[in-house]
Parts: sequence; C-alpha cells; structure tokens
Amino acid sequence: MIETVTSTMIDRLAAIYELMDTRNDSIHRDRVRDLIRKCHDREFALAFCGHFSAGKSTLLNRLYGEELLPTSPIPTSANVVKVRKGEDQVILTLASGERQVVPMTDSDQDIQQLCKSGADITAVEISRRQTPFPEGVALLDTPGVDSTDAIHESATESALHLADVIFFVMDYNHVQSEGNITFVKRLKDRNKRVFLVINQVDKHRDEELSFGRYLQRVKETFSQWGVEVDGLYCTSLKEPDHPHNQLNKLEEKIQELVDRRNALLDESLEQEAIYLIGEHQRVLDERTQASMEEIMEQLGEELPQKEKIEQEILQWNEVSDRLTHELMDKRSDFQKGLDEILRNAYLMPYENREVAHRYLETELTRFRVGWFFSKGKTEKAKEERLQAFLATLRKTVDTQLDFHLKQYLVDFLQAEDLYTEERGEAIYSLNVSIRPDLLKEVIKEGAGLTGDYLLKYTEDLGDRIKQEYRRQAHEWFASVLPLFQERMEVRQKEAKAQLTRLNAMLEATNQMEQLQKKQQEAIEELTGILEGKRELHPPDLEAILKEEETVTIKENPDDAMIPFSSTKMKIDEGGSSDSLSQPSSSANRMEEQLRSIQKAEEVMQPVKALHSVRKELLEKRKRVENRRFTVALFGAFSAGKSSFANALLGEKLLPVSPNPTTAAINRISAPHGAYRHGDVVVRLKSEEIVLEELQKVFRRFGRQVTSLQSAIQQIGELLEISDPDPMQKMAFPFLRAVREGYPAVSSLLGSVRTVLLSEFHTYVANESLSCFVELAELYVDTPLTRRGITLVDTPGADSIHARHTEVAFRYIREADAILYVTYYNHAFSRADREFLIQLGRVKDAFSMDKMFFIMNAADLASSADECHDVMSYLKDQLQQYGIRNPRMFAVSSLMALQQDADHRLPPEGSGVGAFQEAFTEFLDGDLMSVSLQGMKEDLKRSCNILKRLTQEACQGNEEKQAKIRAYQQEKEQIVQRLSHLDARSDAYALRQEIEELFYYIKQRLFLRYQDVFIEIFNPSVLSGDRRKAKERLKSCIREMIRFIQQDLLQELRATSLRVERWIINRLDGWMQSVQKDCHQVNESLPFSGDLEVKLPSCEWSEPFPTLEPDAFKTAITTFKNSRDFFEKNGKQKMREEVKMVLEHAVESYLREALPLCLSHYEQEWQKTVQQMKEKMILEATTYYTDMIDGLSEQTDPSLYEQTMDELMSIIQEMDASGVSS
Repeated sequence: MIETVTSTMIDRLAAIYELMDTRNDSIHRDRVRDLIRKCHDREFALAFCGHFSAGKSTLLNRLYGEELLPTSPIPTSANVVKVRKGEDQVILTLASGERQVVPMTDSDQDIQQLCKSGADITAVEISRRQTPFPEGVALLDTPGVDSTDAIHESATESALHLADVIFFVMDYNHVQSEGNITFVKRLKDRNKRVFLVINQVDKHRDEELSFGRYLQRVKETFSQWGVEVDGLYCTSLKEPDHPHNQLNKLEEKIQELVDRRNALLDESLEQEAIYLIGEHQRVLDERTQASMEEIMEQLGEELPQKEKIEQEILQWNEVSDRLTHELMDKRSDFQKGLDEILRNAYLMPYENREVAHRYLETELTRFRVGWFFSKGKTEKAKEERLQAFLATLRKTVDTQLDFHLKQYLVDFLQAEDLYTEERGEAIYSLNVSIRPDLLKEVIKEGAGLTGDYLLKYTEDLGDRIKQEYRRQAHEWFASVLPLFQERMEVRQKEAKAQLTRLNAMLEATNQMEQLQKKQQEAIEELTGILEGKRELHPPDLEAILKEEETVTIKENPDDAMIPFSSTKMKIDEGGSSDSLSQPSSSANRMEEQLRSIQKAEEVMQPVKALHSVRKELLEKRKRVENRRFTVALFGAFSAGKSSFANALLGEKLLPVSPNPTTAAINRISAPHGAYRHGDVVVRLKSEEIVLEELQKVFRRFGRQVTSLQSAIQQIGELLEISDPDPMQKMAFPFLRAVREGYPAVSSLLGSVRTVLLSEFHTYVANESLSCFVELAELYVDTPLTRRGITLVDTPGADSIHARHTEVAFRYIREADAILYVTYYNHAFSRADREFLIQLGRVKDAFSMDKMFFIMNAADLASSADECHDVMSYLKDQLQQYGIRNPRMFAVSSLMALQQDADHRLPPEGSGVGAFQEAFTEFLDGDLMSVSLQGMKEDLKRSCNILKRLTQEACQGNEEKQAKIRAYQQEKEQIVQRLSHLDARSDAYALRQEIEELFYYIKQRLFLRYQDVFIEIFNPSVLSGDRRKAKERLKSCIREMIRFIQQDLLQELRATSLRVERWIINRLDGWMQSVQKDCHQVNESLPFSGDLEVKLPSCEWSEPFPTLEPDAFKTAITTFKNSRDFFEKNGKQKMREEVKMVLEHAVESYLREALPLCLSHYEQEWQKTVQQMKEKMILEATTYYTDMIDGLSEQTDPSLYEQTMDELMSIIQEMDASGVSS
C-alpha cells in the first residue's frame, strides 16, 4: 500500500503549478497559481452567476448592505467584480494584464462605472474596511452568461475556478431556458457547489399556475437534464413580504456557508485542483493526439493494433526468405514435374516392339524378299517397315509424351499466373522431330536380332526421344525464366517495402505508446501529488506568487488608465413613441369621411351618367366599413405575448405561464355565423404534419424515420442519449410531449373540434396535448374584435419547427400590422435575433411601416430613467438588426389587466393606452387614408364629368349628335389603343430585376457566415474526448446546414417581397403612363387611380434536404483536436472547407430556383397587366356610354351644376377634416 506523504495543500498546489509550468500549460498553471494565492490567503469566495438582468448585482447589493455594484435591466456587469474586507482601495486588472491599485473614492457611481468597462478592465477587486462579511470572505459578481458580448462570457468563465460556492440567479420567467440549464450542468460536472436562486418571484400569478406546480416543473426540467443542485431558493427584492420570498433563508444559508468556510474551502480547493488536473490532462491529450497525428501524417495511413503489425512483419519476413530461394525452387519443381512426365511416358508397348522387331529385321539380318527381282522388292519392304515403325512410334510419342509434356508446360505457367494465349501458342508450336535416321542411329554396331537386343534397342530409342524432349523443355524453361526472375524481383521489392512500412509503423506505435505512457505518468504524478502520495520539495511560494503581473499604484484616481467618470446614454427621441401617443381622433375623422362619401352617393343618385362611378364609390365605402384587420403577434417564449394580447383584448382570455405555452397559432376574432362568444375551434395536426416535424427532429440525431409509428417507438432511444448536443437537447421537451400525448390523441389527429374557452386552456397549457395542435381559433366579443381586428398569437421565435418560420413569414407579409413583444429584462436569444434580422430584411419592402415593438413588463423599471435606458438599449439592438427608426412602446400588461376603481381599461400608467392610441391612429389613419384618398379622387372624377355634361347640355341637337359621333370615335380609338398595349419591355426589366436580386442572395447569405460559424463551432461543444468531438463536429455541421437552409429561405422570401414591391411600383408607373397617353385624346377620361394588386408569392422548396455531414468529409478530416482547432489555424481551414460545400449547395439550389421564380412572376406580370387593361377598357367604355346617354337625354343643365356644387362642397369638407390631395 502506498503511504501518504505529509504535506499541506499549498505545497501540493505549488508542485502542481511547477509541473504545469514545465509543460507550458500557462492557462491552467495560472489558475493553479490563483488557487495557491486563494489557499495562502484562506479566501472563501461566494460567486453569483446567471443570465443578464436576473438581479445578481441587486441581490449582491442587498447582501452587502449598500448600492455598491451597478444594477440595470440591460447588461451592466462587464467584468468580474470581487468585493472583500480589506484596505479601502480598488484593484483593476486591465485587458493588457497590468494591475492597478487605485485609492477608493467617495462616489459609488465611479465604482459602478468601472464595473461596466469590460472592454478595458477584465476584473475589479473592491476592498473596504467596513463590510458585512468577515475577513477571508469574498463576493464575486459576474457578467450575464447569456450576454451577446463574448467579453462578458469569457470574463465569467475565467472566474469560476475561484468560486467555492456558486449561486446561480435566474429571472422567474426565464428559468427553463436552455442556456441556464446547460451552464448549471457544466458547473455540476466540475463538482461545484451550486444553489439555484429564482429571483423576482413577485411576477408569479397563482391564477396562471400554482406555485407548487411551477417549482415542480423547474425541478423536473433540471432533473431531465441530469442536473442535481445543492439547493433552491426563491427571492423577491421588490416585495420583501411576498409569501414565496425566501431571501431570509438564503441569507441564513450564506451565513451557514460562511461559518463552515474553512472546511468548505479545503474541499473546494481539492475539487478545483482535480478539475484543473483534468483540464490539464485534456491539454496533454490534445498535444499527445497532435504528436500522434503528426506521426500518422508522416506514415500516411491509420495504425492497426501492435499485435497485428508484429504478425504482419513475421509473415513478410517469411515471404522475403521464401522469395530468396524461389528461383531455385521453381527450377527444381519444374525438373521434378518434367522427370515425372518423362518417366511415366511408356513409348514402347508390345505393339511398338513388334513393329520395331520387323524394322530391325531389315537392318540386322540379310533381309530379302523373293528370289526374282528381289532387290527392288526388298528395298520397298524395308521402307514400308521403316515408315510403319516411324508412324507407330510418332503416334505413341504424341499420345504418351508430347501431349502430356505440353499440357504440363501450360499448367506450369497457369499455376504461376504467367499464362497468356501467346505463350500457350508458343508451347503448342514446340516440335520434337523423330527422324527416320534416328531409328538407325540407335542400333548398336554388331548387334544381332535377339529378344534381349530388341528390348535394349526400344529402350535406347525411347531414351533418345525423351532426351530430345528434355532438352527442348529445358530450352523452353530457360526462355520463360526471366518472367520468374522479374516477378520475383517485384515481389522482393514489395516485401522489402512492406517490411520497411511495417517496421516504421511498429516504431510509430512504440513512439505513441511512449507518448501515452509519458502522458499517463504525468497525470499520475499530478494526481499522486494532490493525493499526498509523492514526496515534495519545499516550494518557493514567494517566487510563485510574485510571478503575477506587476501592480501599479496610482496615488490619484484621476491618474488611473480608466477614468472614473459616469456617462448616461442619450436616446434620440425623434420618431419615438412620444409622437404617436397623443390622443387620437382618427376613428372620428374616418367616420366623418365615410358619412361625407355616403352623402355624395345620395347627391349623385339623380344623375344617370354618374351611376357607374357611384356604384364603384359605394363598393369602396362598404369595403372600408367592413374592413377586417389582421394583427400578428410575435416574440420569444416568456416574452409576455399572451399577457399583452390579453391586455389588448381587455380580458384574461389566453393562458399565460412562465413556461412555454404558445406552441400553435391562436387566432382571436369576433363571433360570426355559427360561432358564439367563447367558442374555440381547435384544429389538430394531421399525421403527415406530425411525421414531418418528427422527421426533421430525427435528422438532428442523424436518423431517418419513414412512419409515424416507427418514430414514436424510437423517441425513447433518442431521449436516452447520454451526451446530446445543444440542438438535440432543444428537441427533448417536444419529443417527451409527443411520446406522452400520442396515445391519447392518435385517433384524433387531423380532426377539428369546437370546445369552450375553459377547455381551450387544457389544449394550450398541457404540453403533451398542445404539441399536436395546429391552430386554435377563438371567437370572443371584445372592444378589439368588434373593430374587425383579428389578433394572431404565433409560436415563439425560438420554435424548433422550421414550418413555423414559413407560417410566421406569411403573417409578416399579409398582416396589416406586426407587433413584436420583448420582455423588460430579457436578452435577445439567437432565435430572436434571426427573426428580427428577417423583419429588418423585409421592412422596407412594404408600402408603409406596419411594425410595432413592444417592451412588456415596464412596471419592473425602478424609475423613468431606467425605463428610458432600457428602451435606448432595445432601440440600439433593433438598429443593429437592420430595423431603422423602430416604433417602440413600453407597456405593462400586468397593470393594464388590473381594473381601477372606475373599471376603466387600460388604467393610466400601463402604457397600453398610449400604444392603443398610436395603433388606432395607424389603423384608422395610415391604413385607411389610401382608401379614403381613392374615394375622394372618385368624387373629383365625378365633378369633371358633371362639368363636361353641363357644357354639353346647353348645346343644340346637331351639336349633340356631332359630339355623340365624336365620343363614339374616341371610344373606339381608346379601346383600340388600350387593347394593343404592350408591356414586354417592362417584362424584360422585371427579368433583369429578379436576376440581379438573385445575384446578391448568395453574397448576403454568407455575409454573416463567419460569425455564425464561430457561434456554432464553439469550444464548449468541441472540447473534450476526440471521438466525441468528432460526433459533435457532425452535429455542428448539421446545425450550420440548418441555419443556411433557413436563412436561404428567408432571403428568398424577402426577395419575393422585393420583387412584388417592384412589380407594384412598375405597374403603377405603367398605368399612369397609359392613362396620360389616353388623356391626350380626352383629358376627362375618369380612370381609377386605385391599384389593388395582390400577387401570390413564389413557393420555395426546402433547400438541399439530403445534404448531410457525409458531404463534408474533407472538412471533417481537417479536425485534429480542439487545441489545434481553436489555438492554431484548424478552425480557419474547416470554416473554408465547410463554406465551399455550402456555397456549392446554395449555388445549385439558386440555379434551379431562378427559372421557377422568373416564370412565376413573368406570368403574374402578364396576367396583372391584362387585368389592368381590361379594367381601363371597361372604365373608358362606361364613361363614353354614360356621356352618350347624357347627351341623348333632355336634362336640365342646372341639375348637373347643382350636383357638381354639392360634390365640390363635400370635397372641401373632406379636405378640412383631414383627407388632402
């Protein structure tokens, strides 16, 4: 057993510091040095973290007992602020690393200003002699963890190692945000002692949700993420006597922790040292991995297991040895086979010996045939016996030897994989000629024809033939021997190369083992030191602590690099809500105008020539009187959209909750038809829509599903993933809700149900049911709906469903007004930012500004100045997103819904009244002015007609008849002119406009690419184990693909609006040009100036739906480790590689989309032009018909004069009441 060596914690930390220093890990070395100083000073730190404006600084001021730290609903703490007991002074740590000691000033505002200067000061340490906490206790205030400023985030991260206890402060309405949960999880993963503080519980409303249920949901959410905190406290600094305020208990807990600080400090130091060793190990892992990858790069291939390498080396050594003897072995093998062929070739069977005997008789005896003329006969017989023997012998040799030998040669080549048709032909062309003289050459001189000699002769002859075959076979083998030699040399070279490669791999493996062993030993050494199992030399603490940056002492605060000065942001009041909040009389003016129009209709009644104009005027007035307005409500979850909608409606109709509720679209309109007050029509999603939503969610996990049942069954597998990435975590609540609610609603999918308002709350508040609701239409009788206003409450901007962005855009395009609601002290999330950027894109494409920005919960402001500052901050944020001159209103829905003694809604001070005045001015003034102006122009047209009729009524019959003929000719001329109008040049200009807009889409799309890449591919996602980092890398790529897909669609939708605005403007110009041309024929032609054109937008398919991380293999291979990625140029390489693939995908999509867009809008252009031509032809024809009819009648000119005078009087009345030309 290893004995523990006696040493103090500070000795151990010093030894760890020195080892990290020798290993060039400056980041963790410096943090260990911070722990050494902390241990040396015995400083116990209580840190307050959380999202910005959650009330951290306010809570700290309350605990401290005075307003020491800056507080504001906008980001204030820009650096880490430490408050402790000590000499009255302020120590500043500058961004340059320099530390300045500045004497304390009498102004708390000066200190607060220092705490806001995050760009120049990274840390502020305030020490005072008089503090409510004992010496050795420090309070830490950190910037918001969800701030959009990277400086704030890094400042918080850099201070966590100093915190012994962390109080994570959250706003009541923002507890369940993903940012809160993931940050707390990271704290608990490093074994920090964490207490949750839910601040501002005075916002709770029991009628919305019981407090017990609220806390239960909070605990369930953190539990689902695997987060178990050390305690939870609810606080309210605004209402100290609030029944759920646990501020006193929190103070008691802090006091308890302070009392136990020595034990907790030692425990915290050890846990943080363990964490820093782990982080140091990660650094060593990455360095080792980088070294190993360099070795791998030199090798150019992946390394198998060492055992496999050694086995292959053994095998290739055997191959090399075998190749050395291969040629000799081949020759031997060939000879053995040849010998066997020759040995088995039986050339002299009995039949051949008989023929040989007959031949030998002619050679060894006095062979003679007949007595007379025997010489000729004898020679002939000899020749016949020779040829007979030769033929028999050749046949036997062919069958017994020649065939088998040649087949052997072919088989030999084939066995060696050297056979070719050419080489086969060469073998079969080999020929051993058995010559006739060979038969005689073999006969032994002096031999006699005996049985023994016959055997001897045939044996000698067979041997001579086989010898000839052997010779020829050897010659053939010699001819193919170079083939064997060449192949053997290739194989020897290959074997040598393989052995060289394998030996290099073995050496690399040994090097990597040594690297890993050295790294393991380094970590074991650090762990052993921390655990007290290593003997240590006395540390030079003074030298270690002196290695911190030199402290500069400033005698005068004014000499500090950062001046003590407090400046207040100024807001440009021009165009603000003040100018819109005056009492509005638009509704009254509009009523007066409509009454004037109705009066004019009555005046025009007797004049037949005005009947067509009067009919058109009547239709326009009815449309205005029956006008319906659609008002779309947008905002992030918990921004107070539903509560603001209730404030506008004057009743608490929509359910509100600190949890996300609006998962579907809620349309609120006046009762009509069969629908009564309080009826709600709930449309449930179809199976196809639910499957589509699940398929897109499953893609986040790299999975595909083809059926709804299969998707439901696999949800459990997704929820059990141990280490999901942020995008996957965002989908968990939806997946849980679907799994829980599906059994109950599966049979109802696609149905439409009518329920009461009380039942509707169940469909919204119950997440397992609301996730299946597509649309809910509420019919309620309120002052707002009576005015013809339909209020549309949309899902939050942070909805996970891409389909909702399409629905949102449709309402952005078609709604008469857009209301964007944000909360008083909530930061804009990434989803908010993307939505607001989209609003900025399309704002200028509308004919008028129809956007209103609402800051809800303004009652949380402690003063008018504070509210003013928040509005300034929001205005600046909106302008950064491209929304210039936003119309902004600060409201309190809560106050608006609290009736005063006289039951007036909204009460004074809520801000809702001012908004309603401005909003009414917009609806009744801005929106209606166009229609009213058009009706006034109709009255002027009527006056022109009456003027001409008055003149012509005084003429004689002949003059009238001549005028009628002139009118008929004019009519034909105008109709012909209008019929032959050609707008092809404008159509060509339209094509150019669309092509130019498309050209800039890609440029705009990738303008933000670098920033978004940094945001998605961040250290918190890609750090850690390399294998997991690779998987996270794919998740990041999926998120980047999704971002580009959505942003491309938003660009295309914005482009559609720009094209439509161009078409409307061009049509207006074209129409005016045509009318001007016609007026040259007859200046009294009463063409309508109205241009009511509604163009259907182009439909866009989902961009590159099959694009997956597999298409980014080159980019993925550039990832070595997180250290190379973030500290070297790995990120730049990957960014460019990923961009190349995305650019190609975007270009391909745009190439296909452009012709579709051109075709769509060119058709709409031609159709609209044709409709306008037909309308003008109808107007001209009606005019001439009326004028001819007027001339045909016997009408008193005074009727025309009187009617014209009355209409002129009505026009003057309208001018006086607000409708000017």
